[in-house]
Amino acid sequence: MATILSRPTFSVGESSFTWQDVVLAAILRGDWMAIEQQARLGLSLVEWAENNDASPSEEELDAASQEFRYERDLVTAEEMEAWLDRCGLTIEEWMDYIERSLLRQREQDGSIADLSDDTLTEGDIADCVVTEAICSGELARLADTLAAHAAVAARAAESGAAEAAAPEETEIEQLVARTERALSTSGLDIPADSVRDRIAELAHQEQAFRRTSQAMLTESAIRAQIETHRLDWIRIDVRDLALSDEAAAKEAAMCLREDGASLESVAAEAHAEVVDGHYYIDDADPEARPLLLSAQPDELVGPLQFPDGFHLLYVREKTMPTDENPEIRRRAEEALLGRISEHESQSRVRWHERL
Repeated sequence: MATILSRPTFSVGESSFTWQDVVLAAILRGDWMAIEQQARLGLSLVEWAENNDASPSEEELDAASQEFRYERDLVTAEEMEAWLDRCGLTIEEWMDYIERSLLRQREQDGSIADLSDDTLTEGDIADCVVTEAICSGELARLADTLAAHAAVAARAAESGAAEAAAPEETEIEQLVARTERALSTSGLDIPADSVRDRIAELAHQEQAFRRTSQAMLTESAIRAQIETHRLDWIRIDVRDLALSDEAAAKEAAMCLREDGASLESVAAEAHAEVVDGHYYIDDADPEARPLLLSAQPDELVGPLQFPDGFHLLYVREKTMPTDENPEIRRRAEEALLGRISEHESQSRVRWHERL
């Protein structure tokens, strides 16, 4: 596994970054912990499945592995072998990931209980966490994040803004110390004392990115983003009745529209529940967006087919986006920073290897 971590993945200007830098930066930002937790859950589920005679069947593993390959356009055996070799993975490590991912899906469905990770060690997690990061696509995403942050920091350095936004050394020292502690307990084969200087460089870069980004989030820029997404970010508060069967959903809609039945009575008849919730237009299914956009308060919309079934939505209120809404401000800030990061990445990042 050390083979891939030592290889360069991208450059920004004269600075080159390896896959190990991607991991170190993720630990520094606190993003690596989620991958460790994902690996821990997967290992716990494997142990639970073995103890309960509930391991995935050969047919399930084969179907999941085929889906993994087709999603990545690894159609032939040669293409799959080349990808594994490039990633420094064995077939066994890859198939172990497939098994963990299948069991995590079962766990999300609520079919697994009484789970314990008491028998797992840091070494157990470390043995599979990089595999987890590669196969889940998270390592590639983390590389994109580091590249974007490096590009924005390079822009600041060129403009002279980096010096004005330079962090206090105490901030850097705290970041480095925290990262070293996390690295030392991660079980990864990366001695903290050997990468201390590199962690400090990445910490300076991360702080430069954060401060530069904050300086770009002006009130006028935020308001401009909100105006750009004026229709996308309309909030619709609804009462939501979800049914698994399309025929039942259509019958329920007829009762509501033509018979004047209440949402609660229809839900009770269908042994379903009415849930109060809200949607933003751009979060809704693409086919549902025009209907939600044109809907008025006190209007019934649906049935709409979502991944989890068929929904009837009783519109309670529609709210236009403003910069006084914290959720809208967050969306505007994320959109603005995303646009800036994408622009700087496209113009400054040279990729040497992608997964």
